[in-house]
Amino acid sequence: MCVQSRLFRIGFALSLCVALGCSFEVSREARKPPWVEFMHADQLIGWLDTSRVRARSASRIEVPLGLEFPFGAPVPGDTARHFTRMEWLVRVDCAAKSMSDEGFTVFDSAGANVGHWRGESTWMPIQQHPSGTTVEWACRKLSDLAFTPRKA
Repeated sequence: MCVQSRLFRIGFALSLCVALGCSFEVSREARKPPWVEFMHADQLIGWLDTSRVRARSASRIEVPLGLEFPFGAPVPGDTARHFTRMEWLVRVDCAAKSMSDEGFTVFDSAGANVGHWRGESTWMPIQQHPSGTTVEWACRKLSDLAFTPRKA
């Protein structure tokens, strides 16, 4: 199965969460700083590690996102296995609303790596990416924090 198809499936799951009315409310802090929660729903909790956000240029930053799936999600291409956490690296220009997907790794509930996929590494409008809504939420949180990333 190609990377784009895998990304589409995960993006579809994230989009479905939004369509079904998942609320993205501020919740209790389950992780300690430098982790900051940027979205919360029954099926998905999104975190960003502010210590690892890096400036790549005046407007583009590299953002590692941590997504947790409390009820698990099928591993793309292997529905017998489920993952509960995903580490996703994106490069984003929040002001221009564009992003580049650098790839992700998924882990099961025991913390074992159950798959890694390289992203397309192609800049595109955030809304064109299957999981663009998640990146928009991360941009909003970074804006709310008035966050200034470290230079790479």
